[in-house]
Amino acid sequence: QIRQQYANAYRVASARRSLGLLAVAEGDYSAARRELEEARRLYEESGRLDGLGTTHLGLAQAAMGEGNWETAVQQIRQALTYAVQLQSVAQGLDGLWRWGEYLWAVGRHDEARTLLGYALHHQNASGLLQRRISAFLAAQQIAVARDEEMAGVDWEWWVQCTAPASF
Repeated sequence: QIRQQYANAYRVASARRSLGLLAVAEGDYSAARRELEEARRLYEESGRLDGLGTTHLGLAQAAMGEGNWETAVQQIRQALTYAVQLQSVAQGLDGLWRWGEYLWAVGRHDEARTLLGYALHHQNASGLLQRRISAFLAAQQIAVARDEEMAGVDWEWWVQCTAPASF
């Protein structure tokens, strides 16, 4: 029965996360925050970490949409922490993409170009992630090239060296 309770909490958390991400896409950051915070609580209650990274990235997007940079940094940092714990390349690249988006928004353009180029050209970047990054680059009129020197660098190195830990 306890196992079923945790499974139910996980399913509800996943649904709340989806609603929160939809609210982010619609620009309703207040609703997004409510749904995503509830999803975070339920994921923690279920004992499963695999949905927390995406939830924190959604919270970061909501914070960026509201111009709350400090909260965005905290949420990206937390998402990257979960990606490292789970050794999830996909979550790590998604977190690095959001970190690159943040860097661009706060005027750290050279760092953003390097990081976005790395995530875009990473061998394990999904087609969806590549399309998201490409759309962002096109909207901002940013050109990035594959940096052959950085191509062999592990994504976790980026987390340690460039992630928001310095803030």
